[in-house]
Amino acid sequence: MVEKLLYRLSEFANNFTCCGVLSKPEKRRESQAEEVMLLRPRSASRSSSVDTLNEIDDYPPQTEITLVYNKVGKKQCDGHYSQNLIIRYDGKAFVYKVWNFRLDDCKETRTAVRKLIRLKHDNILKSYRYYRYPGGVLECYFEHTLRDHIKAQQSKKIFLNSQQRYQVLTDILNGLEYLHDHGIVHENLTTKNILITNTGEAKLSDFGYVSLFQTKLALSKKALYHHHKIAYMCQDALNGHVGKKNDIYSFAIVATEVISGKQAYDAFRIPQYLRDWLANEKYWKHLNDKRLGSRHQEKKLFSTSISGKTFRVELLEICNKCCSEHATNRPSLVEVKTGFALLKMKYTKGKQPLVLYEKWEGMRTKLNHVLGRQ
Repeated sequence: MVEKLLYRLSEFANNFTCCGVLSKPEKRRESQAEEVMLLRPRSASRSSSVDTLNEIDDYPPQTEITLVYNKVGKKQCDGHYSQNLIIRYDGKAFVYKVWNFRLDDCKETRTAVRKLIRLKHDNILKSYRYYRYPGGVLECYFEHTLRDHIKAQQSKKIFLNSQQRYQVLTDILNGLEYLHDHGIVHENLTTKNILITNTGEAKLSDFGYVSLFQTKLALSKKALYHHHKIAYMCQDALNGHVGKKNDIYSFAIVATEVISGKQAYDAFRIPQYLRDWLANEKYWKHLNDKRLGSRHQEKKLFSTSISGKTFRVELLEICNKCCSEHATNRPSLVEVKTGFALLKMKYTKGKQPLVLYEKWEGMRTKLNHVLGRQ
């Protein structure tokens, strides 16, 4: 009699659960699984809920994020879009990027966050997980930005030589190309938002908030007076127009900063904005980082070529073209990448096979098109 009663009770409990009424622990586990599956790539969402939950064991839980955030307090954010909090968990260092804007928990937000989490490229900073409170993503931690490397003294380990600087610019172009191919405009490209790994690889961060969330994140009045911010922005970006050519303009300022070693804005310099130096060729002789060229191989790379110009000057020509006032006059990202690649071919004669140099000779017209030459 007792066995029959227990059997009927268990049967009733199973039917009750199947009807959608779950106990509190089961509800909690299901909601956690849904949240993780929402924020992990598709491959993870196909696995069972238990496997999906195990995938995030290496990442800080929501309670840890809340604890650190409440301890630091709601202080003024580092940037216009976000504040960076360093989270140390299980012997690893992460950066929790607290967004400076609030998002509604709707279908559009979940789709945008899912797209952000799925982005994966060698030159893009990976976002691991999204936390609803206080709102932001967990990212990999890197100690130095590109600005730190440019400002570093020559004796420091993080000082970049000529070849390393050129490779960083190539990495930036590759990262931008990946974002543009996925319909994302960076719209916040500065030397502070480019991180450099221990191996010298560049990774773009703080990108695509306007494109992903389709929210009018207009610049605040405070940001409009932040010269180090607007020094990288074209007039279209300042007016709130989002477009891929805005990133071309910002890249040109970043590239000029890398080539010259000068900051994009300096209050004690005339002209104060680096773009004004780039717009006038008489200033180009000053857009030269004198810390470079002390070694023989660097002198060879930046020496005059058979055309009578230097590698540095021809790079500045491309940057100047990218800073055209009208977006239609700026080259496309593919054209900029082509120009950079062809210049490398041109100035590595003798170091590369002869066929590579002959290839450059046959593609000279493409470079002339990028530079707007006749």
